[in-house]
Amino acid sequence: MVGAKSIGYQGKFKSFVIGTLPAPLLAAILPGDLGFRAIICAAVAAAQAAYYLAVCEYELARAIDSLALKARAAAVSDTYANQGMRSGAILPFTSALGGVCAAGGAAAVEFLPYVEEMHIAPLEVLVAGFFPALGAFFASSASVAKARCEIDAAAARKASETFAESSENYAKDPLGRGGVEPLKAVLEMIKITVKTSVKAGKEQIEKFKNGWSKVFQSFFG
Repeated sequence: MVGAKSIGYQGKFKSFVIGTLPAPLLAAILPGDLGFRAIICAAVAAAQAAYYLAVCEYELARAIDSLALKARAAAVSDTYANQGMRSGAILPFTSALGGVCAAGGAAAVEFLPYVEEMHIAPLEVLVAGFFPALGAFFASSASVAKARCEIDAAAARKASETFAESSENYAKDPLGRGGVEPLKAVLEMIKITVKTSVKAGKEQIEKFKNGWSKVFQSFFG
């Protein structure tokens, strides 16, 4: 614990020295009068401040991008979890209906002797098979609901794994080579801007050519 604090203090001191001393040291080394050295010191300090501001904005952009990615993964995972909960809400009801069919089947068995005395075969089949068949339908609906729950659970697990992978990529490569990279995004935006500008310029040139061709045709056609 003490060693970690000491290393932290040393890192802070080094950062302070690197961020503060280059400008006055460079101004002290260069020849010239006091005014010229003051200008050099201020210029170097301004360049350092701009550099550290760019570094800060770079890390802030990566943090916001990573946060947005994690929020999206969490939202997707939560959506699938809620959908699975909705699909699973019917399972207790289907179980209760299965119990009702079981009780109805037991009661129907008790009435079968009286139905047999009527000598109506279709009625016997109906009494004996109605509740088991109905219970089979309820069981099939419960199986469908279970399958939906499993699919939603798999999707939610995949979304949560995506959330974990984004954190692991950032931890393994804090410079952004395996995760989000604002510089690459800026370069991609520049490429898109250049392509759009070139396309728009070609369109304007074509319009200009078409306009002049119409003018020449009107005069010399």
